[in-house]
Amino acid sequence: MSNTPPDDNFCIITQLDFRRPELNTFLEYWLNKRADRIFPRRSEINPAEFPKLLPWINMYDVLDGGRDFRVRICGTALTEVIGFEVGGKLVSEIDPPIARRIKLTLQAVLEMRAPIRATTSRSALPGQDFQGSEACALPLSSDGTDIDIIIVASLLDTRK
Repeated sequence: MSNTPPDDNFCIITQLDFRRPELNTFLEYWLNKRADRIFPRRSEINPAEFPKLLPWINMYDVLDGGRDFRVRICGTALTEVIGFEVGGKLVSEIDPPIARRIKLTLQAVLEMRAPIRATTSRSALPGQDFQGSEACALPLSSDGTDIDIIIVASLLDTRK
């Protein structure tokens, strides 16, 4: 299944066949932490266990059932590309082209109640529209039922 909003080939895909091996490893990590449950807990996720992805990791708190999201963590590589710190901000306070894609991705995780893949041929990040990106968004739950945090690894094609 794929949902393609009219936005520079931005796609949300439920088939998790990532091009980037790092994203497959990230998904495997989540699956191992999840074990036989629906979702792992945030407390079970240790970012030190995926150090190469750390600069590209974002975490979002789900607010008001997904009407908005708060950036809990924004990786250093993404912060560098954006040009300013977005940690602590609401997604609705971020530049609209970036915020739109983030919100579509996070809402898809909530709707599907499962990991999703997001791809685009043109990044919405400032000065990075010449390249594509691929992301893996994974749901986390404090109570084992409700998704309250979403962790995302988002990689630009030409940056490692």
